[in-house]
Amino acid sequence: MTNYILGSRSTSPITQSLATMCVACFWVLTACSDPPSATRTGVIEIKLATSGLPEDLDPDGYSLWVDGRAYGGVATDKSLAINVDVGKHAVRLDDVAPNCSINGSNELTLEVVGGQSVTAAFDVMCVANIGALRVLTRTTGLDAKSYHYTAKLEGIGNVALGATDTVSYPNVRAGPLQITLTDISTNCVADGLNPRTVNVPFNDTAGVNFYVDCPYDDGELIAYVQYNLNDADIYVVHPDGTRPRQLTTNPGFDLSPAWSPDGKRIAFSSSNYRSYRGGSFGIFVMDDDGANQLRLTSGFDFGPSWSPDGSRIAFQRDSAIWLMNADGTNAVPLVGGSLFGSAPDWSPDGKRIAFSRLGNGITGIWTIGADGSNPVRVTSELDDAPAWSPDGKTIAFHRTLLGLDYHDDDNKNIYVVNSDGSALRQLTDFGIWAVNPKWKGDGRTIAFSGSTCFLECPSKLWLVDTQSLARFQIPTPLSAHYPAWRR
Repeated sequence: MTNYILGSRSTSPITQSLATMCVACFWVLTACSDPPSATRTGVIEIKLATSGLPEDLDPDGYSLWVDGRAYGGVATDKSLAINVDVGKHAVRLDDVAPNCSINGSNELTLEVVGGQSVTAAFDVMCVANIGALRVLTRTTGLDAKSYHYTAKLEGIGNVALGATDTVSYPNVRAGPLQITLTDISTNCVADGLNPRTVNVPFNDTAGVNFYVDCPYDDGELIAYVQYNLNDADIYVVHPDGTRPRQLTTNPGFDLSPAWSPDGKRIAFSSSNYRSYRGGSFGIFVMDDDGANQLRLTSGFDFGPSWSPDGSRIAFQRDSAIWLMNADGTNAVPLVGGSLFGSAPDWSPDGKRIAFSRLGNGITGIWTIGADGSNPVRVTSELDDAPAWSPDGKTIAFHRTLLGLDYHDDDNKNIYVVNSDGSALRQLTDFGIWAVNPKWKGDGRTIAFSGSTCFLECPSKLWLVDTQSLARFQIPTPLSAHYPAWRR
């Protein structure tokens, strides 16, 4: 058999014919295809332009879609080139902030030609990104109207709110805002989260509602004195006027109750003109239910005040301030002679004692070291019954104004002053008198006894908010004097 090799000199005529046909087919196939320079892709150029103040622009940019495919977040001002096949394509811009709008449609249909680019331009305008805020408080429970709060608005400031109140803020930056309700009394509970975050919407109002319940603390009591014709006894009552209870039933006058720091005992001064207690005023102590009454002194003694640790009692004997142990032993004078001290009240840190001086032509509230050193004058008017605030920074007292025509009765009102004598403020403006202030443990509320008219109106117990000056009368059956708050 003869072998033929293509391209060799021994190639047969048949082989040469086959080779010629293959070359011809190659050129035919090449002629039927696209030229090497043609392309089936093009480019879409995305151009974003956003106008507005920097703080109003969309903080997280926009979402870009091409033919249903997401290209993620894109900046508010950006150019972007995307390679696509030739033909029609849909380009869409989404997730534009509520305060921003697109000039025209947010979806464009573009024809892409091979090897060429086409532009998808979006013009976005952003206006001021602001909304409004409304803060509401609703309080239920004991003496609900007397409560007041402070709302702290992040980035805005603080606002005072009453027990039932609504405050509106226009022109608040849209977005998340933290709000905290403070100055909530210890016996009150705010419903829900506090602090809480609210999302302020653009061109709309976000509402934040704080519902506060203030049931009275069953251990919260006010001791007071109720006068009858020839008798005065000590009672206790809850601050809302409920469940009054009589603690002393002896003939005579039981006055000036003072709670021990642990709230378990009450010191008071007592006298009986019919010799039940020995015929003279003295200092007594009893349990918080009136049991185990025990006499500590036998002098002409008034106005007991416990030391903060409960180990000693200050009191007035004649016209001087004395100290003794809580069991009545080791009674010694602290203030006497020309100072004419009365109505002592111990400072919360136990270092000083406030008292009033109403003798020898010298008046006012004074303080003195618990060791008898460094007497300091705080006020210089006809001031009496000082009471330290729980934080020891201020002193409440009542002031007498003479020469006022109120049926020949002097006008008295409650004041507070810093312990250094500065920042004097009047808290009450009663027609006749308001006397004997005593602080609640919250450092904001003061109990006192007062009357708004003369003989026609018996003295009643009142509460006053030292910040708002709102007043609340505690309902008691008869007259009420010398309040003392169990802290």
